[in-house]
Amino acid sequence: MRTYSLMFAYLSNERAEQLTWALRTLKKWMVEKGASLPSVFVSDRDLALINAIETCFPMARHILCIWHINQCVMKKCAPMLGLEWKSFNASWHSLINSSTQWSYQQKWEVMREEYRRFEGVLEYLWETWLHPYKERFIPAWVDTCMHLGSNSSQRAESAHARLKLYLGDTMSSLQTSFEKIHKMLRIQFGDIKKSFERSLNIPRHQHLHDDIFIQVRCRISLEAMEFISGQLKCADEASHQLAGRCTCSIKIVYGLPCEHDLAHYRYYSIPIPLQSIDVHWRRLSMHVHGGNEDGARQNRTSHVIEILDGMDPHMREHMIDKFFDMADPSQSTVRAPAYNTEHRGRPIGKDEQSRRHIPSFEDASTSGSRITQPTTTSRGRGRCGRRSVVRNPPIHDAYIEKLPVDLQRYISHTVDVQPDGHCGFRAIAALIGYSEEGWSQVRLELIEEIQQNKDLYDQLYPDRNLVANLLFSLNWFEPWAPEMYWMDSMPLGIVIASRYNLVLHTFGENIASCFTHLPLRSPPVPNQERREIAIAHVGNHFVQVFFTSSLPGTTHSNVVVATFIV
Repeated sequence: MRTYSLMFAYLSNERAEQLTWALRTLKKWMVEKGASLPSVFVSDRDLALINAIETCFPMARHILCIWHINQCVMKKCAPMLGLEWKSFNASWHSLINSSTQWSYQQKWEVMREEYRRFEGVLEYLWETWLHPYKERFIPAWVDTCMHLGSNSSQRAESAHARLKLYLGDTMSSLQTSFEKIHKMLRIQFGDIKKSFERSLNIPRHQHLHDDIFIQVRCRISLEAMEFISGQLKCADEASHQLAGRCTCSIKIVYGLPCEHDLAHYRYYSIPIPLQSIDVHWRRLSMHVHGGNEDGARQNRTSHVIEILDGMDPHMREHMIDKFFDMADPSQSTVRAPAYNTEHRGRPIGKDEQSRRHIPSFEDASTSGSRITQPTTTSRGRGRCGRRSVVRNPPIHDAYIEKLPVDLQRYISHTVDVQPDGHCGFRAIAALIGYSEEGWSQVRLELIEEIQQNKDLYDQLYPDRNLVANLLFSLNWFEPWAPEMYWMDSMPLGIVIASRYNLVLHTFGENIASCFTHLPLRSPPVPNQERREIAIAHVGNHFVQVFFTSSLPGTTHSNVVVATFIV
């Protein structure tokens, strides 16, 4: 993961008004360029900056730098604690690393009891950090959003130090400063572009020979591949039955499959679906792609035809032949060059030839050696030994078989969820990275989405009772949900898409019940950056759906028969 600079601003001071102007200017430019707005900010406890962020980006999450917090706690508390500081610091670090709200509460109670004689210390921690800001730096709350492990302002500090090196002194003119900053950005741009090229063209050896990476190899960044490889080492001991139900933070924090998901893919011999990787890892280009890619492609094709029409007839035929050679090499007149098979040196005798036995197909199939997948062939210096092919038996998925036939070829597999009346919300929670047990959080967030944008949904649904019924059906948090509180994916689909800024596909047992739901408030997102999830309603039960890599785009697909567009 690399850092890039998005904006530079000259400010006369660091008051809230100046910072608000800078952030509003940034937001304006990003909206004009159709760029995705930032969803997470990381900074120290600068109150002016906090207020500016909340004013300009009210929907974004704000994380406080844990390094600055620890420095402040040490400076304030160490003198008051004296010899107790070392044990107190260990308890403090255990508290701020709590992965659940329950563990945080338990550790805080223990800490209060153990250090109750240091009232000033406990009061400082509570009043200054825990009570107002615990949701901004403790993993139990912070790890509910995708922040890529950035829980400190180290990246910003490093970028600031690099900028100072390029600027040199503070007496440069505006033009000189601009030239130096431009030079820094060109180098930064080049480094990022090189990392993209490596991800696109240089697969690692372990990724090249493992078929679980077929759909993601050279299509996501190498850093993401390394993260997945680390999880894959633990997948052999992980339970595949926990896939979609676990609480592994890597799915939320990094947007990548966890060890249980990978164990599920291993168990059923399924390649890692590209859609299980967040779009952050799939963007391997610095260029902004427009929303109408088909139109742009047609324009380029028309331009090529115009160029060919303007050529000399002989040159035109030559270029067309070259095109067919590239498009269909089997019909090409170009052949591989002949090479000399007679080599200098001692000829190989019969005894040595017999020792260089290459196993036949039958030998390989009965040997105890590891068998490769169907797409793998072996190459040697001499004859090519053909390896055997072991094909996995076809997997019968009862849920896929009940969906429309036209859809089935685009679905690789489904993942079931607990059938407790919350199954629709469980499926959504698992697909967005909350784990299955995050169903209650999804209900709460959908209620919040409707209440915050009630005017918009009142316009979308002229029947006011429908909005009220949606709020009623969402407001249930008991372990088992009666039928009146089950998910109705038809009206809720667009609410889900809008809340999580994604494309939601909902499938049913007939083609008329299959829909694509688009977010209401966000600008169009390029195909390669679009986040898409899918659920299927079979009988009275919802399951998670995962696509094959051949799924056509929703803008020109004949699979999805209806689309909500407002």
